[in-house]
Amino acid sequence: MPLFGSVLALALVAGCTGGDAVTDDTAVTVLTGDLGDLGALQPIVSANVIEYSGETITYLTTEELPCEDMLKSRWLLNLSEDAQVVEMVYKSATTGTDFEIGGTGELEVHYAQGGQSSSYEESAYTGTLSIDERASGDPIAGYVDATFQNPAGSLVGPFSAEFCKGGQEY
Repeated sequence: MPLFGSVLALALVAGCTGGDAVTDDTAVTVLTGDLGDLGALQPIVSANVIEYSGETITYLTTEELPCEDMLKSRWLLNLSEDAQVVEMVYKSATTGTDFEIGGTGELEVHYAQGGQSSSYEESAYTGTLSIDERASGDPIAGYVDATFQNPAGSLVGPFSAEFCKGGQEY
């Protein structure tokens, strides 16, 4: 995977607090855009944030994705081919709340189709991410604006996601 080895993912997924409780924070997630060959970004129905290998990764999905389904790696393969997943990734040790894509290595934004390997993800070539301050293991909220080049696409809007303890990369 480019940049950090693992991906900082922004994907909205059904909130998870680590137990059986599931909350729906997607009411404040209003991403719009076009995901290249996947077409218009569909409504986000799940939003989770994980901490994995020194990175904070947010996953926003257009298909239900409970935290417990994220506890095993390669969970992207289990989603339907109609599912769209947005991933935002940054180093967990970063102290700032404003990130930029492009040469600095501080932010990655990707999208992927469900039912496939993450090796088919598409990466944004420019964009920004602003997050509210948060502590490790807490929910996350912010605003993303990313542009993809090949294939062309973009996504923009506010999001929020619940922390998913033990969640794995897609």
